[in-house]
Amino acid sequence: MKGLHIENMKRVFDGFTLGPVNMDIGAGYIVAGGGVAVIGKNGCGKSTFFNCLLGTEKYSGECRWDIDGKSNADNSVLSEKFAYILERCPFPKEYTSREIEKCFADFYETFDRKRYYEILSRYNIPLNKQLFKLSRGNIIVVQIAFAFSYKSEVLFLDEPSAHLDSYARNELYELIGEYEDEGHIFLWASHMMEELDKRADYVLGIKNGQQVYFGTKEELTEKYHVVKGSKKQLDYMKKALVGRRDDESCSCGLVDTTKDYLKLAVLDEPARLSDIVEYLL
Repeated sequence: MKGLHIENMKRVFDGFTLGPVNMDIGAGYIVAGGGVAVIGKNGCGKSTFFNCLLGTEKYSGECRWDIDGKSNADNSVLSEKFAYILERCPFPKEYTSREIEKCFADFYETFDRKRYYEILSRYNIPLNKQLFKLSRGNIIVVQIAFAFSYKSEVLFLDEPSAHLDSYARNELYELIGEYEDEGHIFLWASHMMEELDKRADYVLGIKNGQQVYFGTKEELTEKYHVVKGSKKQLDYMKKALVGRRDDESCSCGLVDTTKDYLKLAVLDEPARLSDIVEYLL
């Protein structure tokens, strides 16, 4: 059993407020592996949300993990069940990839050193070069190597592919696919919406720190449709429109299909996550 219960999670700092966030992942949601896409525009609070889940930032409210019978009551055991690939590297930048293995691998009983060095070798990552001397893409590869070298149950992905080349990105997708097939959970924040459209089962939508949606991706994209047509055609739908963009050649928008509207648009189809971010968040 893998589960996460969040009730009224809130984080306030420097004039910014995240939350309240409420969500449940567990029986009836993800019990055999799956992904949660955390979506929203820049600065909406996605990274702050991850930091709260990882316990690196303080918050009010309740966040309770239940992983293989272990809960927050035993954080030393629970922390071994987390893996993460973050835009802001959690490892000291003055460390080399070899020093990272020497210093941190012993915290994980299942750490496979051979696998770690095999992944680094595949990408020609120098073992004795400090992280701050590596490219941003290679720093991500070091995190990938570490994250997939021990047995975790929950994987946090915060813009993991932003600085990877196409080869490394495709291999990351394969590793994540295998991870999901093994019955694990991943939470993924990315501005590359096509990644999330293909791999996420559930969506947490955040706008200016406020939770707008949590549920299945299918429910979200069925409720909201993207429409394209003339400006006049979209004017007839204004009661159902939650956002629109008017250009010289055509008008585009997002409609809430639970509301009645005249279906006059040239295009009317389930929204993609990129449409949800653009018009709703």
